[in-house]
Amino acid sequence: MLSLSTTGLIWLTVAIYLVGAVCTWAARASEGSCGAMPCQCIYFFCLAAVSILSICLMRICTPAWLLSGATLGTMIVGATCRGRRATEPGIA
Repeated sequence: MLSLSTTGLIWLTVAIYLVGAVCTWAARASEGSCGAMPCQCIYFFCLAAVSILSICLMRICTPAWLLSGATLGTMIVGATCRGRRATEPGIA
């Protein structure tokens, strides 16, 4: 049976958060390029990993799920918000 120490769990959690943040940036930065599809696929995989991690952390009743939920929200907003001024007519 696989056993994870507390320190190992913390490092795994931090690694998932960091990979999720980097994937969010990569998916946003590659928008419109030929590398957009692989970056978006990796982003959705990381989004699922952070979601599952949030559920697991809530299940074991640790307050770390709050950080996981914040990371999840940041990933979603970071991938969907537009950082530059809209150039299309009719978009405010």
